[in-house]
Amino acid sequence: MAQNGDFYVLVAICVLAVLWLLRAGKNWLFAPAKVVLPLDLNQATEPEPEGAKLLTEEGYEVLCGKIKLPIEMNKDGQRLSSQLFIDYIVRKNHIKYVVKLANRRQPMDWTGSQVRDRLMIYWLAYAPAIEGVIWLDKQNHQLHKVVFHIGGQQ
Repeated sequence: MAQNGDFYVLVAICVLAVLWLLRAGKNWLFAPAKVVLPLDLNQATEPEPEGAKLLTEEGYEVLCGKIKLPIEMNKDGQRLSSQLFIDYIVRKNHIKYVVKLANRRQPMDWTGSQVRDRLMIYWLAYAPAIEGVIWLDKQNHQLHKVVFHIGGQQ
């Protein structure tokens, strides 16, 4: 009789172990991926003090200054290259943003198409590692946070 009771205890332990493994596997499978910024922050320059001060006053932590992102293209077999410059990478409440400085020679017209054409490339370059783009106007001491939602999803 003792052997029969031991058998049931062993079966119960095996069933619990299998259930625990299934649950752990499900949690691992559906856990969000850790997203790493596709850039080397060591290559960034020191943050420009005036812009960094404005950002920290608004509660953002400046992670790095200007970064140059090389872009290689191929058009009909012809190799083309360009660069995308990011002025800052910042973080607030564990959420990262790319910062682009306003340029008085190219003022921002705050229409949907202008914001898309001027800022969306910075978001696309680092999505999903960043939440959006911050447009920093040092001259007027203003910043605007732009978050993009593709397909109307929010």
